Amino acid sequence: MKKVVFFSFLCLFVSSFCKGQWVYAEIGVNGLTCSMCTKSVDNALSKLSFVERVGVNLETTAGRIYFKEGSQPNLAAIN
Repeated sequence: MKKVVFFSFLCLFVSSFCKGQWVYAEIGVNGLTCSMCTKSVDNALSKLSFVERVGVNLETTAGRIYFKEGSQPNLAAIN
């Protein structure tokens, strides 16, 4: 019983100091057909306040969005 109480206390103690944050998100981008499409998606995502940088790849129709440290990403805004 003492071990359970100690483990519970330890978990609560550690969880109060640990904070997680998303560093980046990988996305699929439908409809990319040219470099201008890629640039347009890149520019639109870069304007979001919580985005640090964006990398969109025309060949794989995928991208990676890096979030600013300490920001709260709004996934609905990425839609």
